[in-house]
Amino acid sequence: MNGTDFRADIDEARVLLTSKGWLFEEFSVLDSEKEPRWGMVFAHPSRLEILRRRGYLTQFDSTHKMNKWKHNTFSFLVRDEHGIAIPTAHCVVERENADALSKAMQAIKAWSGWHPRYVLTDDSSIEQLAVRKTFRGLEAGESEVSHILCLVHTMRTLQRQFKADALKPVFQLLSHALHAYTGIKCREWCEEAVRVAPPEKKGYVQRHWLETAERWAMYARQHSPLLLQICSINSSEAWHRKLKSAAGVSKGKVAMFGTYILIFAQSIR
Repeated sequence: MNGTDFRADIDEARVLLTSKGWLFEEFSVLDSEKEPRWGMVFAHPSRLEILRRRGYLTQFDSTHKMNKWKHNTFSFLVRDEHGIAIPTAHCVVERENADALSKAMQAIKAWSGWHPRYVLTDDSSIEQLAVRKTFRGLEAGESEVSHILCLVHTMRTLQRQFKADALKPVFQLLSHALHAYTGIKCREWCEEAVRVAPPEKKGYVQRHWLETAERWAMYARQHSPLLLQICSINSSEAWHRKLKSAAGVSKGKVAMFGTYILIFAQSIR
């Protein structure tokens, strides 16, 4: 229950991190409604070196209500030389906001020289926009970053969007497209799904599935054994479950501790 005052809680977290040699930055950005949103980003130099060296494929995800201020925590993980998923950097934000998340990612990028070739997330539009804001590709004189989506979350989205009996044919076609080995076959399945979809779903299937297949379909990963091995963000979710279970926080509940304790737990692991 430490840190009854928000400002004191954050200051304690900063002192703890800097005393242990961690890099720390606090920031504020304006959201789409021009309201300021608070955030902080932190990482240890030794972990940033792993991110720089092994960040070719980086996965990240968020977990909710990780402190009593109901903030969200993002963790960025890579697989090291031994095949172990390593949390390399973290940020805590007031709410999931693309500009706040991009601000944190820019700080991580500046600290480490991190520039992934592939980023793996769930199908959150906020996370996808944040990646585009952080890594602008050729227009910024950088190499392109491909954003690929978690296979597990993609399937969950399919099941949620097409669970009605009348939409089962669309679900089956897109499931086939998801596991297609070639781009040509994937497109055939998607175009057939557009054709058989009811009028109110045609536009959705066209925009969110046919036109974005290179992000979610397995054919786009056939060239890389690494992408085929790591096709979900399960490692990120396992890391967050470990943090929550150690603190006795069950799903849906708000943590009772402040940010200082959250930072302490991550800094000793």
